[in-house]
Amino acid sequence: MKDKRFDHDMNRKIVEAWYTLKIEHNLSKEEILEAYLNTIYLGFGCYGVESASQAYFSKHVTELTLPQSVALAAIPQSPASFQLIAVLDPNDAGDIKSSKILKRTSNALYVVNDESKER
Repeated sequence: MKDKRFDHDMNRKIVEAWYTLKIEHNLSKEEILEAYLNTIYLGFGCYGVESASQAYFSKHVTELTLPQSVALAAIPQSPASFQLIAVLDPNDAGDIKSSKILKRTSNALYVVNDESKER
């Protein structure tokens, strides 16, 4: 008996290849990269590198330092895990070091998230 999961995967791959060819026919590599960078999710409610640059560093993306750029580049693999700022419930914060706390409100605790540091 034929595995239906393989059929689904193969159909999806064919459709993805077709879209890839159409996109590459209509856009340059630079335009494709720009579209990707303007829509990718980078955690903390940020879509696009400019939004993430403003949210995390309060800077225009062209003003980022190399380490800041690298920090953003580490996020796309797993935005929920690697976002640079974690928002926690203040009651569930546990033993968070005070040096990691960026801001405390009655509803949330904003802390530095070091999960992507190794990447």
